[in-house]
Amino acid sequence: MKRIVCLLFSFLLLLCGCSKDNSEKQINVESFSYKGDCTYQKDDPGVKESGFVNIEQSEVNDAEKAVDLAKKECTIEYDTIGVAFDSELKIYRISFYKEGLLGGNQDVYINQKGITQLIIYGE
Repeated sequence: MKRIVCLLFSFLLLLCGCSKDNSEKQINVESFSYKGDCTYQKDDPGVKESGFVNIEQSEVNDAEKAVDLAKKECTIEYDTIGVAFDSELKIYRISFYKEGLLGGNQDVYINQKGITQLIIYGE
């Protein structure tokens, strides 16, 4: 009887230890062109080229790390985040916005060294 109880207990622990947490959300990463996004004029309103939080190198190996860094730069209220990657220049674009709302968004551009390159605010 003790052996059966021990086996059942061991089986229960095994099941609990192997369960996967499905609460983690996969980040969908699209592609984009950083050069294509940088079609603004010098001193255009809504374009920030300096005064960033992320100025020290920290390796960015995935979208999750890029999002974490971009959140430090975010200054707007948002309920949705979009992520895109320029594979040629190795730059992430993290877009913060409210779903269904035109304008009011903020795009944060971070390179793979974790340094913010540019921020563009939508109107």
